[in-house]
Amino acid sequence: FNISIKYDVDDELLENLKCPEIPKELDAGEIINEKLYLNTEGIDYGDYSLKITVEYFDSRNKRYKPFEKECSIHVLGPSEEEINQEKLNKAAAAEREAATLLSKDEFDSALEKYKEAKTLYEEVGITTKVNDMNSKINLVEETIQKIEENTKKADQDFQNGVQYMNDGDYSEALEKVKNAKVLYTSLFNLTNSNETYKNLYESKINDCEEKIQYLEEKINEEEDDTEVVELKTVFIAAIILLLAALVFGIMLIRKE
Repeated sequence: FNISIKYDVDDELLENLKCPEIPKELDAGEIINEKLYLNTEGIDYGDYSLKITVEYFDSRNKRYKPFEKECSIHVLGPSEEEINQEKLNKAAAAEREAATLLSKDEFDSALEKYKEAKTLYEEVGITTKVNDMNSKINLVEETIQKIEENTKKADQDFQNGVQYMNDGDYSEALEKVKNAKVLYTSLFNLTNSNETYKNLYESKINDCEEKIQYLEEKINEEEDDTEVVELKTVFIAAIILLLAALVFGIMLIRKE
């Protein structure tokens, strides 16, 4: 640090100056105590040496011989109160960001921000806010778990439905795919503020609807085929009965 301090003094003030380094013509009265404020932002904490150049001027702007003085300064870190306030500000900002992310169904990102806020509140020692963050963290974690579990179950139901369909068991396939659709719809309603989730579950719901339509058509075809078979069976049975009656009638005629 090289700092130059200039005192703009008048004749009355000159009478009150006293310092060994000041020229004799300025020697009088008490010494001036000057506080020096430095901007230490960006400077590491600790002790530093610096040289100050002092210049004196009288009311007629006459410059007296300057002198240099070796000084030292101690750069202090922020107080505990300042540190805690900074942490509180960061915690509040993280909490607000988490709430915004949650409103957009960005559950993973919201969870990280709530955890960040909780850590800062713990460091400051605000128990009520720590408990509040724990409640919100638990809620988000439960939501994430619910999404994961229901997605897994819905996917499994859909895959089982496809397998039953390939095996020709259309009724069982239809039941499984309908179950999958119910779960996908529930997940869509839970997450539709998130574009990624929204597109994912919309696609899965559409797949289910296509399969449901196909399976219902196959089941209707099977029912129609069954009705035809039943009609054929009745018709054949009627013919058999008719033939039997004819044969019986012929036999009676022959006996006569």
